[in-house]
Amino acid sequence: MSTISMGANAPIEAQNFILDVHLPQGSQIDVTALQLYANDKVRGDADMCFFNQTTIGGGAVSLKTNGDQRSFSFEISKIPSEVQKIVVNATLESGAFSGVKGIRLTTSDGLELPIVTEGRAESALILCEIYRRNDQWKIRNVSQGFNGGLQALAEHFGVDIAAPEVAPTPAPPAAPPKPKVSLSKVSLTKNESTVSLKKDDGKFGRIRVNLNWNQKKKSGG
Repeated sequence: MSTISMGANAPIEAQNFILDVHLPQGSQIDVTALQLYANDKVRGDADMCFFNQTTIGGGAVSLKTNGDQRSFSFEISKIPSEVQKIVVNATLESGAFSGVKGIRLTTSDGLELPIVTEGRAESALILCEIYRRNDQWKIRNVSQGFNGGLQALAEHFGVDIAAPEVAPTPAPPAAPPKPKVSLSKVSLTKNESTVSLKKDDGKFGRIRVNLNWNQKKKSGG
């Protein structure tokens, strides 16, 4: 097996080949592949091959997971002619790659790419790139750190990342509803036909009486 050190490259002879990404046992590392065009950008979310979208380009690139190994299958004949490069990346959910040892890549046609992580304070790495040069596909060991994790890495290459859904802030406890009065139970007429003028102590209050005396004038003498 031929070893490709950091920064070196080698031609890819096979039309169909597999790139295995060997990860340390139990590591929480996400691995992605991005199809890039002449401007080193993707054209849309459909150019990102990862755990939620395991096939892109109509089968040109596909991803399988087997324990601590991630395997990308490439079918060169299906890669769109406009695609200039495919970059393979690794990202950590937390921490830095300086604490991760033993990442390496191997191809089905006998190439090995050890990934350098010593002194890497970043949480994202560009592992390698598979690129077109004068109608010849090649692979390069990049081993380049990238700050910001998967979202920053993807956005750097033009992937539109949806903002994470934020749970709504719980509303403060609602005040108890005010009791509603049903007018159908309220009588708007008095219950008694008389009005009492009697005070509570049993005595009568003052009563003012206005008397008018009208005497009809008699006719005649």
